[in-house]
Amino acid sequence: MTKQYLEIGFKEPILVSYCPVIVNLIERHYPELIPMLAPVISPMIAQGRIIKHMNPDSKVVYIGPCAAKRDEAQLLGLEDTVDFFLGFNELWGWIEEKKLDPKGEPPTSFDNFSPCHNRIFPVEGGMVWTVSDELREAGETFITMSGLDNCIDFIKHLSKKEIANPPKLMELWACKGGCVNGPLSLCLEESLFMRQRKLLEYYNSSADCAFETPELKLPALSLKRTFRNRKVIQLVPSEVEIKGILAKTGKVTPGQEFNCGNCGYNSCRDKAIAVYQGKAEVEMCIPYMRKRAESMSNLVISAMPNGIIVVGKNLDILEMNQAAENLFNCSSSELVGQRLLA
Repeated sequence: MTKQYLEIGFKEPILVSYCPVIVNLIERHYPELIPMLAPVISPMIAQGRIIKHMNPDSKVVYIGPCAAKRDEAQLLGLEDTVDFFLGFNELWGWIEEKKLDPKGEPPTSFDNFSPCHNRIFPVEGGMVWTVSDELREAGETFITMSGLDNCIDFIKHLSKKEIANPPKLMELWACKGGCVNGPLSLCLEESLFMRQRKLLEYYNSSADCAFETPELKLPALSLKRTFRNRKVIQLVPSEVEIKGILAKTGKVTPGQEFNCGNCGYNSCRDKAIAVYQGKAEVEMCIPYMRKRAESMSNLVISAMPNGIIVVGKNLDILEMNQAAENLFNCSSSELVGQRLLA
């Protein structure tokens, strides 16, 4: 894909569309950037389509570290490529369950042709790495970035056109370090650096790229892909409606908005907007529910006909009801804070 763009020249900046998380992010939240997405299918879909074309009765199983690939294979128009999906962790679980010994199997080469440079694709910058010389020769700028927070921050600025002269090729990966750090990988307890290093060592030690690999004659299949705006437009409540929702949790003045974040939102107002949009419940407020629970318990205790004295772990008197006051002929103000004697 990239070499084709190099041959004709980059007319506009291109966002690499291999990472399904980045594609979903743009389609759902930044559809204005859809024209920047490279209009090509991912390597997984391309490989599955080639296998199906060459052997229509075959079943294609994709094994990888990316959880988002499960959904990508089911997207409209892409269901004919991959039949089953396994994470590396699931494959290893199956190997252990069957008591297989992978180390006892002799190493073999890839069928038909060697992936060569494509072996470093799972590492951050792997795709750009394979064509970086051509990019420099063509005088084109490029960038590679990984980590969802970093990518979101970059995409936000890109969508607002706050980046002057964006790079002509932008490779974004949701997983920090690239696919080698996908959530379904093995040995996640091992450092990212070591996993990247092992992959690069494997790439450098492969002798089958030392000579020219015979060109594989692939069928003339379409590798194009289109994208669509999947953004959901949320209704925004008026100021009166926001205040009405806040009042349901006892927040009638700005001073009563604690903005504690316990509900998962940055502020009480953000949470009120989420309630209006049906994404949250009024009761998702810890201070409100605690106050409500305390109020309810106070009503229950005060209505009890039996004398009740509530003490702390050090036997300090915390609370007593009216029945206890009548029983001991004293007021709660006299005893609360005193230690209960054994």
